[in-house]
Amino acid sequence: MHQLFQVLNTPEDQRQKALDDALADFPYVNGRLFKEILPVASFDGKMRAALLNCAELDWSKISPAVFGALFQSVMDEKARRNLGAHYTREKNILKVIKPLFMDRLPSTHRHPVSKALGVHKSRTRRARLLRSERAAF
Repeated sequence: MHQLFQVLNTPEDQRQKALDDALADFPYVNGRLFKEILPVASFDGKMRAALLNCAELDWSKISPAVFGALFQSVMDEKARRNLGAHYTREKNILKVIKPLFMDRLPSTHRHPVSKALGVHKSRTRRARLLRSERAAF
């Protein structure tokens, strides 16, 4: 996971040249989301199997509002306020981004927004990477 986070935090043109294709396919995520180095989690075999099984699921059927509510509920309210870490519903985000650039996208890419951003392709890449990690465990 550390290597994946490092890849997500590194622009494509600055990455290692010998990077595995499964990792090289991930796009750069700007905004320092993956900059912090986190301690390695200790998973036993059962926990790892559960995580890998979850990675295989089609999460696109679950409303982002569910994840937003979970995100907000696990953070301390004061810390969340200080960070400005508040979930914003897709409806409200679209009010801002639709007139800026969504109206100019071809209709085939407008809905769902995640398709235009390549999320489905990335999910397949992540699953492939996790399967290769499973074989190494």
